[in-house]
Amino acid sequence: MKKLFTSVVALLFYAGANAGVIYVSGSGDDGKSGASWGDAMKSIVAAMNKANSGDQIWVAAGIYETDQTINYKEGVSLYGGFSGNETSVDQRERANAAAEPWKFSHETIIRAVNGSATSLRLFDRVDKDAIWSAEALFDGIVVDGHKTSNGRVGYFKEKVTLQNCIFRNCSAASGGSITYFEDGGKVLYCLYENNATVASIDLRNNKVGENRDRIYVEGCLLQNNLYTPIKAQTSNTSDEEGDETILIKKTTIRNNSYEITGTTQNGDAGAICVHNSWNNRWSVIEDCVIEGNKIKGWGGAAVFVKGGSPVLINRCIVRNNEYRRSESTWRTTGGTMHDMGGGAIVANCLITNNGGDDNSVYATLGVYMNNTISHNEGPVTLENGPTMINNIIDQDVARTGTAEVYTYFNGVAAENELFTTADDNVVISDFGFKSPTSFIGLATDDTKKGELQQADWSLSESSMAKGKGNVDIIIDSFDETVYAKVSNDLAGNARPSSGEINLGAYQEDAGVSGIDDSKVEGQANVYVAGNKVVVMTSSTGTLEVYTISGICVQEALLETGENTFDIPAQGIYLVRVSDNTGMTVRKVIVK
Repeated sequence: MKKLFTSVVALLFYAGANAGVIYVSGSGDDGKSGASWGDAMKSIVAAMNKANSGDQIWVAAGIYETDQTINYKEGVSLYGGFSGNETSVDQRERANAAAEPWKFSHETIIRAVNGSATSLRLFDRVDKDAIWSAEALFDGIVVDGHKTSNGRVGYFKEKVTLQNCIFRNCSAASGGSITYFEDGGKVLYCLYENNATVASIDLRNNKVGENRDRIYVEGCLLQNNLYTPIKAQTSNTSDEEGDETILIKKTTIRNNSYEITGTTQNGDAGAICVHNSWNNRWSVIEDCVIEGNKIKGWGGAAVFVKGGSPVLINRCIVRNNEYRRSESTWRTTGGTMHDMGGGAIVANCLITNNGGDDNSVYATLGVYMNNTISHNEGPVTLENGPTMINNIIDQDVARTGTAEVYTYFNGVAAENELFTTADDNVVISDFGFKSPTSFIGLATDDTKKGELQQADWSLSESSMAKGKGNVDIIIDSFDETVYAKVSNDLAGNARPSSGEINLGAYQEDAGVSGIDDSKVEGQANVYVAGNKVVVMTSSTGTLEVYTISGICVQEALLETGENTFDIPAQGIYLVRVSDNTGMTVRKVIVK
């Protein structure tokens, strides 16, 4: 049974309090009123034409083929995933809402007629120059097999949210994208799978001033797509100073591939490409998992940064990505992480077991702080003096020679550019990780892939990296806004701790969340161990585990003592324990 916290229920109630509902069913008729499931309309286009701001369109399961663009409207929400008898959007069925929030038991699928190649843009907005104030929501919609020569499957702007949606087996020609967002909008808990176009999610923020919204991506899964899954670009240099313009967080990008030939390309990525030329605003990538992606061509297998304005890559896991040159002798500056613009801050990241040609990390200027860079094929290459603080660089296989770190200035090797130690960083052969992989480079078979998933790169108690970081330089290097973002480790633990800071990505154990998990006298103790939640209680009681969107994914009875429960997927959860001491609520992170 699904439950929602009161605050979430209140939000849903507020959103629908004054809304009219227009019902759509494959067995309906556009001549009907759409006022009930029994009087449902047949086409989404007709329902959208009928809708006014504040209305909701509920679409029953089925395949809806259209030869017309769905021109969505301000303040109109489009919901799918209904069996055809529900009286609330919360009654829609999902087998595993925590791990796969986009997967409804009854799919509402939209595409062009016969799903064939067409010039049809599936979703568009007529009033592109208007500034919207009311939200438009797409929730529980599946776009499957839509192939367009138009350039974009969907065009979206500010005040539009895609939530719990699937885009699969789609393509867009002419250098296009599956979903294009301009100057605002959100993509929340969506799946992009088996698409083939230049960008599955294309984020552009070009406006200045108060009419510009942040573009926000959270909780998504992008897998098995061809070309770059996420492109993020800002292109205005005159805006006032402010917070992040594009935010990508808690998103998994895996097993995508990009292959191009020749030596004329301008650089791209197997996972995320950021082109930031907005001087005073940030693009932020945080709490993401980037793994198993491949690129053949110049750029980065995981992340490629162009443009000189700031990009923050924080608390990300980057592993098992593969980079290959398109030509054997062309441009040796590519790698897993490639910062061409020099505006990147990379902090609290775990970069392990990546491989291919050239480098594990190629950095031009920028700041690299408290990262663990280990067991990669390819060295760390630094050009024109990037700042390296409190990193662990361990057992990375050099491209040539024996060094794990190379430095260059203006493209020319500095005198004796190979070194094995650097200020506030340590490069040695055995760092005291708790359970690193037994192999260096890519996980090429199921055994190695399983080992990679179970590896623990946090530090043993005897590690020489414990408490050896430079605290003062961290505090002095960033303004308050950036410092607040980078002052927690990969698992969420606060840095520094007791006045000390470790080298590398972890301040504490990898499985401990560090978010509000301290023991309170007289209350149950809740903590994370791997992918399990452990509850210590002095009496019997009950457990409830909620996703961050408020859905209850687990309920159980508690016995006195230690209770252990599996968590179905990575993410942030709210754990509520009721026993004879009262109620204990804790946030935990499962990584």
